[in-house]
Amino acid sequence: TIYVRQSDEAGTRVLARLQRPLTVDNFEGIAVDTSAGPTRIFLIADDNFSKDQQTLLFVFELKS
Repeated sequence: TIYVRQSDEAGTRVLARLQRPLTVDNFEGIAVDTSAGPTRIFLIADDNFSKDQQTLLFVFELKS
């Protein structure tokens, strides 16, 4: 299970929880974009040169 959390003065809240049956992999990167419109969270995983894995890019858009 992978959790994406937001923490501030009010505390911590879970923004997303990834677990099977969703695709869950070894994510190498995370980025947050707040430059235009809603906040977007990007998660990326590569295939590690393995035919048993795949390259993934997930994009989540936070609702206000």
